[in-house]
Amino acid sequence: MEDLSRLCFSCMERKDAVGVCPNCGENPTIVQETPFLPLGGILAERYYIGEKKRRNSEGYTYIAYDIQEGRRCSVREFFPEELAVREADGFSVNVTAGSANAFADGIADFRELWETLERLRGLSSLITVYDNFDENGTAYAVYAEPELYTLRDYLLEQHGGYIPWEEARILFMPVLSTLGTLHASGIVHKGIDPSAFLMTGDGRLKLSGFSITQARICYGDLEADVSDGYAPLEIYTKMSEIGAWTDIYSFTAVLYRALIGATPIASPVRAENDQMMIPAKFAERLPAHVISSIINGMQIFPDDRTRNAEQLRVNLSASPGTVGDTANIFRLPGDLEPEPPRAAPVVTPARGAGDRSPEEAVRSARQTYREYYNEDYDDYDADGPSQRRAARGSQNLQDMLGPTAEELQEEQDKKAKTRKALILTGSILLALLLLFLIGKGVVNKIRGNREDATTAIDTYTVPNFVGMTYDSVMSDTFLPTFFKFVKVEEYNASVPAGQIMNQSVAFGTSANRDTEVVLYVSAGPQTVMLPDVKDKTYEEAAAMLTPLGLTVAQATKYNDGTQKAGVVVETTPAAGTTVNMGDTVTIVVWGAVAETTTAAPVTTSAPATTAPITTQPIITIPTYTMPIVTDPITAPPATEAPTEAPTEAPAPEQDPDVAGNDA
Repeated sequence: MEDLSRLCFSCMERKDAVGVCPNCGENPTIVQETPFLPLGGILAERYYIGEKKRRNSEGYTYIAYDIQEGRRCSVREFFPEELAVREADGFSVNVTAGSANAFADGIADFRELWETLERLRGLSSLITVYDNFDENGTAYAVYAEPELYTLRDYLLEQHGGYIPWEEARILFMPVLSTLGTLHASGIVHKGIDPSAFLMTGDGRLKLSGFSITQARICYGDLEADVSDGYAPLEIYTKMSEIGAWTDIYSFTAVLYRALIGATPIASPVRAENDQMMIPAKFAERLPAHVISSIINGMQIFPDDRTRNAEQLRVNLSASPGTVGDTANIFRLPGDLEPEPPRAAPVVTPARGAGDRSPEEAVRSARQTYREYYNEDYDDYDADGPSQRRAARGSQNLQDMLGPTAEELQEEQDKKAKTRKALILTGSILLALLLLFLIGKGVVNKIRGNREDATTAIDTYTVPNFVGMTYDSVMSDTFLPTFFKFVKVEEYNASVPAGQIMNQSVAFGTSANRDTEVVLYVSAGPQTVMLPDVKDKTYEEAAAMLTPLGLTVAQATKYNDGTQKAGVVVETTPAAGTTVNMGDTVTIVVWGAVAETTTAAPVTTSAPATTAPITTQPIITIPTYTMPIVTDPITAPPATEAPTEAPTEAPAPEQDPDVAGNDA
């Protein structure tokens, strides 16, 4: 068995000697007390348990080592502390009195959640769940990624605590595709925050931190695991249903945190008095469609919010621009002028709204919610929001950006007049210059070398394309305009068709515009049409199939003596079928002729009356005659057996098939 004594319990990397881990700096004397699993414990005869990394009311997540695979992993244990206790052996889980039903419901939800995640493990932005099992009176799930480095950790390391949109777009956009698939499969995360995203070694995000619903909502059976600032209002109160829009709020709140460098105001506090704003320095540099997408995704009330991941993806993929470049960003569709919006009622707090905890704010937020919606329900119709609702959403957007625009408006007006004068003067000078250059014959050269000012980026860090699809890269609004992509397709049975396997320029390299990047894209498994090998010997058939990259196996078919033994009858799959290289093809051949111990001349030379004599004992002696002779009183003469046996023999022992044949 592999020596596990040198593994660090904190990071599961090997140490050369006893002492502080050189990889993570953890002290080897760490202790893991109950109710957590003991350090060095083994589950399913396979998983070597390390330090606890996550804890909530549903259970615990441990870093572990998969002995069978020889790699680090994470193990999630269902252990609701409110419903169960750990036994003295350090492993067994015992349900507390009166909690049996709640525990049974919770563990059933846990199994369903993680089994669904295991079926979806091919998603590029999802943790790779690969095992589920029951042990110690509870349930466990295993996924490949260790819980060591999260998006929260990454953002805290950045200067100012934020990243530019160009980097955030590459990090976050692939997650939306995964999020949409999760929602279509019936999974709503309900707990997305910066710690729920694991950062992989190649710079990608993977969504983690899944829990059952009862551990996520403030009105469930378990203590709620809520991340204030990222949880929407429906997590705190039952006033609205939970759905895809719940994760949309949390996702855009995380995007806000990544771009602004600050945690958003908690939604119950915003419901009382929404004072969340985008600082001017960020509003000036962020594209207008990004700001609009965040605002729409973080609407306080669910009915006003972006409804699903695909809609958010489309909004974030809009043509780049800035707020200042988009004069009509708040205009309604069809240029309708909304009626003056009525602000949501505000419950005046005893102290500043910003001083209130979400728990205190949620009580008055519920009343705010009722007043806000009940008064306006008549304005809703089946086709969508009314003008009043649209105006309300527009007002929310103005509230976040309005103060900044008002402060800058006067200065912008002055600059606009100056720009007009400069543009007029510049146009005249440009016209004169063009007339001069035309005479020199160089206008075409200037036009050919002119570069669009909106794309005047000279260098760009090469993203990690591995794991992305080629189509998603080419549909990006920026990447194909900066790089020259060359697509090279290669057959690969283990990578889905269309997914990028490798790239010619390494991730993280600073590249110039028009740098050629070769993307090696999987064409899926190579296929071949199965030839017809019928009537050939097994050896001949195998010699034809193995050069095609196929594995062969042999099977035999019963031969009654009319077929030649060893000759191919058929193949499975059948000839003409398209199969993948590496697949196994079963070659079915006729078996050897079976030898018989009954000589034919004996049967044909015997008198005709001997036929029933030879067959009669086979039918009557084992099944019919023996029960009769055990009862000497009722046994009839042998000649009367066909008529007397059905009435005299005990019913449970009678064989209806024998009785019918004799009759």
